[in-house]
Amino acid sequence: MLNLEGIDKIITTPPENEQLDSPSQLLTDMMDLEMNITELCDRMFIVDQYVQDVKNKKLNGDETIGWKISDALLSIPNIDPNKFEEILSGRLQDLLMLQYLSKLSKTHVKFADSANSILYRTLPE
Repeated sequence: MLNLEGIDKIITTPPENEQLDSPSQLLTDMMDLEMNITELCDRMFIVDQYVQDVKNKKLNGDETIGWKISDALLSIPNIDPNKFEEILSGRLQDLLMLQYLSKLSKTHVKFADSANSILYRTLPE
């Protein structure tokens, strides 16, 4: 099966600047999470609007769509809100620690590169 997630990311990520042929920017994990949550909220709003329109008799309901909405809602795990917050907080702390370690590693590499450059210049020929 063909995985199109990478192509989807290239298509849906915002461009780096305003030019027509500007390449997509690489999203940080937080930007990607924000974009996915925003997309999920938009889709939930569309479903909510559809359900409200069917309830208010503005639209004729489709039984197949109703069952799909029901299946989607039933697939959501029922987790205690405190437990969910604890899990999310733990994952967020893990993500922040990874960002910190990444920046620390980059700083270490830059420092080592600078130190090597200085040492190389001070060596006698």
